[in-house]
Amino acid sequence: HLDADRSAMASAMLLGMREQLGDEQRDDFVETGTAHLFAVSGLHVGILAGALYWLFRVTLVPRRWALVLVVMACVAYAVVADARPPVVRATVLVAAGCAAIGLRRKRVGANVLAAAALVVLAWNPAELFRTGAQLSFLAAGCLVWLATRPTARVPADPLDRLIAETRPWPIRAARRAGYVAWQAVVLSTVIWVVAAPLVAARFHIVA
Repeated sequence: HLDADRSAMASAMLLGMREQLGDEQRDDFVETGTAHLFAVSGLHVGILAGALYWLFRVTLVPRRWALVLVVMACVAYAVVADARPPVVRATVLVAAGCAAIGLRRKRVGANVLAAAALVVLAWNPAELFRTGAQLSFLAAGCLVWLATRPTARVPADPLDRLIAETRPWPIRAARRAGYVAWQAVVLSTVIWVVAAPLVAARFHIVA
């Protein structure tokens, strides 16, 4: 339902099909550091899984059925997206996360990420040497590591917690928004620092 220009861009951004894009368009995105918009990644799968789970819960679908349907939808998307390593990795993570929620088990990020790596390598061992797969697991590894770090968002002192809870809601909302923004900056910075050497070595550019 889109015209030629928009359909090519949409296919590249949603399904990773870049064949219809011209060389000039690709170069523009590479030089501006936004080429990752054409990389179908775990973010796509995460958005799909989160949106569907919220939709199913709002429409009163039983929790276990919602989890099963989310996994099925992510697997279908992975097939449509040509089973690229980042999508396979994210699909395995979503499936493991949904299984853990359904079975009331603790989710261990490093173990699940390792399982996803084994699935990707079993699917195609050559992915071990491809930059896209390396960047995908490098970024996911950073996120898993950062998620296990202690956070100072909740005060340790009970008196400080009581003071924080009695503040007016606009102040609490502003502080929460500031904390989320700060976390986003930290996550982005750490991933950029860790990935920059690999990007520079393979693409000879640092955006």
